[in-house]
Amino acid sequence: MNRFLAALKRVSSLFASVPTSEAPDAWMLVLARALVAFATALAGILVVSLVKGDAVVSGILGTLAFLGARFFLVNRQEDSGIGDVSRQLSAGRDASQAQIILFALTTLRPICIFLLLMRGNWLWIPAAVALSEAVALDVEHAKGFSLAWIAACAVALACGALLASFGRRYESLFVVSLIASAIAWMLPSACQRLNVRLSREGLLYSAELLLLFLGLLGQAM
Repeated sequence: MNRFLAALKRVSSLFASVPTSEAPDAWMLVLARALVAFATALAGILVVSLVKGDAVVSGILGTLAFLGARFFLVNRQEDSGIGDVSRQLSAGRDASQAQIILFALTTLRPICIFLLLMRGNWLWIPAAVALSEAVALDVEHAKGFSLAWIAACAVALACGALLASFGRRYESLFVVSLIASAIAWMLPSACQRLNVRLSREGLLYSAELLLLFLGLLGQAM
């Protein structure tokens, strides 16, 4: 329990003051991050379900609820990932282009969350977050197949199976969760081949954004 609390302390500002003396295992970090993502996604979908009427309005309010929950639950250090990716993409470009890239990166995740919540695909958020944590851990420690990957894939497949049980509108998402797990598994080696040099936070953001897009694409199929 102490190690899991240490994992929660590392990923969530809500547990920042919890005294812990043990270092968390990698698979615990995956589960802790997935749990925090589940809480933020749940806040968003609850608002969407409570607000009756226009779907766009309920989606916007749900996204705001998600962002608010994320602000209180997720460590602020994670937000530096957007700046890191922006600097990488803006290298050699002028200031106006760099501002456009930063603005795009800042707005892409909220747009993805808005579309996922509006489509009822909220469980894809913890799936994407769990897999992105496994990617970052793999790149950081180069462990390859590990308990962290097992935990991340288990979370993704469980979320995909639950979504598929919601009805025909979501039935493709279990297959998409399998595809997403395979793509996430290949990302660390792709980063190595392409000589991608991002911070841990930059890797988390990039992988999460890619996997959120994949969830949207899978539901549209």
